[in-house]
Amino acid sequence: MSRARTRLVRRIHASKRGLVRGGFTLVELLVVIAIIGLLVGLLLPAVQQAREAARRMQTANRLKQIGVALHNYHEAHGVFPIKNYYAIPTDTSPWMLQIMPYIGQNSLYDQWQIGAAHAAGTGFYAGPNVDLMAKVIPTFLAASTVGPTTWTLETYDPEITVARTDFFAPYSSNLGSLASQFPSGANERIGGMVHAPLNDPGTSSGIRLRDVSDGTSKTIGIVEMAGLPNPQVKGGIDSLGPTAAYVMSFSFSGSPPKLGNPDGFWAGRNALDYDPDSISSLIGLGNCAVNCLNWGRGWGSPFSFHTGGAHVLMSDGSVHFLNESLDNVTFIKLLVRDDGQTLEY
Repeated sequence: MSRARTRLVRRIHASKRGLVRGGFTLVELLVVIAIIGLLVGLLLPAVQQAREAARRMQTANRLKQIGVALHNYHEAHGVFPIKNYYAIPTDTSPWMLQIMPYIGQNSLYDQWQIGAAHAAGTGFYAGPNVDLMAKVIPTFLAASTVGPTTWTLETYDPEITVARTDFFAPYSSNLGSLASQFPSGANERIGGMVHAPLNDPGTSSGIRLRDVSDGTSKTIGIVEMAGLPNPQVKGGIDSLGPTAAYVMSFSFSGSPPKLGNPDGFWAGRNALDYDPDSISSLIGLGNCAVNCLNWGRGWGSPFSFHTGGAHVLMSDGSVHFLNESLDNVTFIKLLVRDDGQTLEY
């Protein structure tokens, strides 16, 4: 008898004696399924955390690219770019356009007709550069942001399509009740890289590295403010009171509401006007400096879809993640480039 046949005969006899079973019992199967479910439940949060960590790293790397581009621009021109935007009567070159040769977007930059006059229209945007404004630039997007990368500005005639950015130059038109805690005119010296003057478009000569006397590693240059053209607010849009909803209506309209003014896209203003009193009283968010709302010009703060905070680019080119528990005064100290109030955070 062959060995294979011998083993088969022995297995048959063993089976008859109850020594070999042909499969799992129902109880054993349920136990196995429960163990697998438990392992999946334990693994899923770890996978989500790993994905979020990857998105945060990608966002930080894109901000670093912007920082390197801004410093290369400064080296070439002796000054950081000014926050201008494509507006009447002629093209004044948005600051993100000005750094495109330094982030590998030479083709778009070469196609842009700098100084071109605008065609007739009822809005700011018309003329030869309009089609370029719909070009999505990955470097200008935060990795965790939800929502469209392009949208249509329907309030302009003719309507135009624009491409989103999630990174903005900070400034402040009014420090309100907190102004007494800072040197006179501190709100006009917010931001350590891109100058964002109160008048649009800006006419200032721009910021030089020597103007950041508090130290480039202690002064915020660019902030993450994600999610436009849709309004985002801590607690959700549905939680807004009548006053806050009225304030929002100045910039957002439609259902669901969508941005209609020159903000939120790389050829737009790209400036965040930080107004702590409006955030606190009009919007009702109290002492909120990070992840409050993304409304940009007039009522904005660093805002992200990352957990627990938002990214900022410091003026030395480093990237930091600001915790959403940061208070208003500390945040403003990090914004003002020459108030002598350097600090750790």
